[in-house]
Amino acid sequence: MDDIPNQIQSVLGIIADVNRCTKDGLDYIEIKVNSSTYPVNYHGEYHYRSGSTKQLLQGAVSGYGGRVIDLIYTKYLKAAITYEHDVRVETYPFPREGVREAIYNALGHNNYAASIPIQIRIEDDAMYISNNCILPKDWTVETLMKPHKSEPFNPSIANVFYRAGYIESWGRGIQKICEACRELGTAEPEYTVLGNDLTVKFSALESVKVSEIKISKYQADTLADTLDGNILTLLKEKPTITQNEMAVYLGISVPSIKRKMKKLLERGLIVRKGGRRYGYWETK
Repeated sequence: MDDIPNQIQSVLGIIADVNRCTKDGLDYIEIKVNSSTYPVNYHGEYHYRSGSTKQLLQGAVSGYGGRVIDLIYTKYLKAAITYEHDVRVETYPFPREGVREAIYNALGHNNYAASIPIQIRIEDDAMYISNNCILPKDWTVETLMKPHKSEPFNPSIANVFYRAGYIESWGRGIQKICEACRELGTAEPEYTVLGNDLTVKFSALESVKVSEIKISKYQADTLADTLDGNILTLLKEKPTITQNEMAVYLGISVPSIKRKMKKLLERGLIVRKGGRRYGYWETK
């Protein structure tokens, strides 16, 4: 009763209810797993359930874990898009690589025993990433901003990121964040420590404030065509994929997926075969 839920959480990273039950004089174990919007990682492979079958993510929709940070941009931040000599140019209000590195730092140094989630707050002119951490003795904000040795609070997590190629070396995270800010042309990040709370503030690029990002009708049509193509690609590779799953992979809302699917149906680019539960999508 103790070992099974611990093994499930350790290997799959999910919480399952394990109950001991009795029926007709016999004891049995009941394992209840709640449905999840996200695929489940099993030894580096990502699995999800579609209808009554289990599916393995492959091809263009695989590598789910590596896309989580990119979803912050596709779902919550938009680029200011311009076209120079028919070449699409994207300018983001915050440095992508700097934000990515800051999130890896938060994951590697977070004090998970405090049960306080890592928090990301996006405002018109700033972005804040906060986590609960225990700095090494006598370390200050000034220590963080200077070259220093790496002492990750969670060395196993930091080692996974290093081996996966997400971080180049330990101890250069903040330097890389500063370099990313300078490259984009924004102010260097501001770190504050209040008790065990560490917060990094990214200032938005002056010319690209979050609320000021607008695109022309031509650019909007171009983006819409790109989204249509992404949906069609997903349906070709995974004809049984659900709209909720597509929303996760593409980083947009379910209502947006439904609107796009309706238009694709009206244009005759997709056809539904079979019922809702066991059917599939056919692309033209």
